Amino acid sequence: MPGNWLVEYHAEAIAELLKLRDAKQRTAVTQIVGHLRERGPTISHPHMKRVAGTRKLCELRAGSGTTMVRPLYVRFDERTFKILAIAPEAMVDPSGFRAAVERARRRAHDDYEIST
Repeated sequence: MPGNWLVEYHAEAIAELLKLRDAKQRTAVTQIVGHLRERGPTISHPHMKRVAGTRKLCELRAGSGTTMVRPLYVRFDERTFKILAIAPEAMVDPSGFRAAVERARRRAHDDYEIST
């Protein structure tokens, strides 16, 4: 159902979001997460992209990919998505993106028993 999707942030993803110094980036993350909440699994490119090398992990692309921060998420159940980490854009900061992917994968596994 449109607008009926639950999106929950992992506690450490909230901390990562709050550490962003640029208020425009924080606002962009909030807006794209709202888009996920409205569209659920029908959200598509350019607003989301699967993370290469994973089966279930996706990145939200705020500003249709123009904002240099990426919330990483998985579908948890029939109506819930989990924001697992906040990553820098992969082309701008490849090592930072890879580190965020690893954090997201660890959180998915350790806290939600999801293999990504």
